[in-house]
Amino acid sequence: GAGAYEMYETSLSSPGYDLSSYGPQLVSGTGDCGFASLGADFHLQHGSGAVSGVFSSTEDLLDIYTIDTSSSGNAMVHAAFLSLDTPPAGCGEGEISWTANQPITVTADLDSQSYTATGTTGSLPFSVAFTDIFDILYTIVVEPASSFVPSSDGQCTYDYMLDFLIP
Repeated sequence: GAGAYEMYETSLSSPGYDLSSYGPQLVSGTGDCGFASLGADFHLQHGSGAVSGVFSSTEDLLDIYTIDTSSSGNAMVHAAFLSLDTPPAGCGEGEISWTANQPITVTADLDSQSYTATGTTGSLPFSVAFTDIFDILYTIVVEPASSFVPSSDGQCTYDYMLDFLIP
């Protein structure tokens, strides 16, 4: 059966799924990756989430997910965030990890950086510059890395779970 994300994407120009709600947020108060600006305390809250997907036929070639961080956060706070003389350290670390019942290839394009790995489990840790956190289009492409074989009762059994931690 189809998972939560199933659309028979057949090329990289397929529309895919917009997961921009998984992007980071700037929130008031103190916390990890905190800073003071405009007379108040703020901190960066990493975006996180998970999606499940399935490859249900030989024509189902890939799944595409996008996270556009340029639409995240409050514009005024974002401007203050970018004007900091000393940004907090270590706040640009993120990761895309997965488990699958058959090998998949996961490619993450972060504007000019690209990361790829294949396996039934894996992770793609990455780092982005603090000043770029709210100006990145993440494109994550998942492809089957072995042949699609339905179960004896014709069910779709090529499935995976992706976990996101987006700075």
